Amino acid sequence: MNLQEQISRIQSMMGVINENIDLDDITFFKTSQGSKYIRMSDGRLRRWKSYHSNTGGEDKGLHGWSDMSIFVDPIYDKEANSPQFLIGKGFKIGLSKTQNGKMVVVVFDNGNWRPATWKDAYPGFIKINPENENKPLAWEYIKEPKVGYNVVDFNIKNDQLKSYHFGSEVSEVSEFTDEDKKLFFSSYF
Repeated sequence: MNLQEQISRIQSMMGVINENIDLDDITFFKTSQGSKYIRMSDGRLRRWKSYHSNTGGEDKGLHGWSDMSIFVDPIYDKEANSPQFLIGKGFKIGLSKTQNGKMVVVVFDNGNWRPATWKDAYPGFIKINPENENKPLAWEYIKEPKVGYNVVDFNIKNDQLKSYHFGSEVSEVSEFTDEDKKLFFSSYF
């Protein structure tokens, strides 16, 4: 990483607005657990995480930018949450699209990419639901926040999924107020 990349990374972590941010290009929304998000039209996403009891608040506050974001109907929560389990199992994974436009998880297996299956992510579930063993992990999604849909954000490097966050349901899409702007860009306001 060169010096300019390091400076940009530090500025991003500190909330400094750089030339890549147009405040008019931001969609602001909140989730059911109280976290606040900003999303750029190109899909980049940033979260200000509220206190969550399941983490003891240890990661509360401003998080870094994610490269991409999508929104998923809760009927696909298991499929869309599966990349977190696959990453945890050491799979080299990526995301692709099916012919009908669904998002699909792919894993690198024996020198080739193949669709990930329910068995890959949820072997315990397969023991009581063997009919899903070879079913691909695919789901429908939309690109803009919608109340009731789960927020999903991720980073990809060298065609490989490097981080993945399946978040809570969107509870509100609203105006990006000056108070909220200070959470995300404290040095600017």
